[in-house]
Amino acid sequence: MAILEKSYTTEGFDAFPYRIKRRIDPQHLPSLEVILKKQRGLPPFSLFLGLCEDELPLVLDLTEPDAGSFLIAGDNGFDNTVMLHSILTAAFKANRTQEVNLHLISPHADDLLYFHRQPSFKISYEPYRPEIKVVLEEMVNLVLQRKHTGAIAPVHLFAIDGLDLLWQALGPQARLHLDWLVENGPAYGLWVFASVESTYLAENVMPTIERFPSRILGRISQPNLARYLSGLSRSYLSDLEPGEQFYVRTSGQSFKIWMLRSEDIENDDFTR
Repeated sequence: MAILEKSYTTEGFDAFPYRIKRRIDPQHLPSLEVILKKQRGLPPFSLFLGLCEDELPLVLDLTEPDAGSFLIAGDNGFDNTVMLHSILTAAFKANRTQEVNLHLISPHADDLLYFHRQPSFKISYEPYRPEIKVVLEEMVNLVLQRKHTGAIAPVHLFAIDGLDLLWQALGPQARLHLDWLVENGPAYGLWVFASVESTYLAENVMPTIERFPSRILGRISQPNLARYLSGLSRSYLSDLEPGEQFYVRTSGQSFKIWMLRSEDIENDDFTR
């Protein structure tokens, strides 16, 4: 399975011994660094997504492509961005550079100095930069090459902060490349994680959104949007704690998770 999740695996959770000794309180959540430091035996190519309600980490196995690409959506665009940053931070803190490389398209790309200092962080562009067309072409070529070689290392996380902004900036051919990567990339070690603010969804970007098989959803006040983005698995998402709690649907399973913030990234200019 793509998720090394909780009690659903017969191997148990020897790799995840850390438990909070009290009921989860959003005001006193542990930091991302505390969880990663306490874990034992987490294999390479693992990606921490958040802390489940039963106090166990939800971890994605990046060598198993079943989950496919992930869409992060919610009413608050800033909360979506922070969730995306948390995932990227967990990726480089738990993996070596030869295992996982990070790439980010973001309107704040030039300000994210914390990420720029990480050796595994390779590409950082604002959505309207013309270089993105070349990046997408190169990523498509990489996936096609890996189809023949069978290689998946290093795994590439292609993060898009503001999928709607990128989609508007791309031409027809580049949009086709993006859609193709969303559908085909994870099978060959190229995972797409893209955020979008649910209140700004446009009809013309819906076909691209529907290509994401997995969803990480924050608080969404409109029931029709909650049903649509959750794949009809939830009729409402207004019960989630804003900026702290997310609903994950992937591989036929669903989880409520708490997002853990990084002690280091809190010092970055964008997050203050």
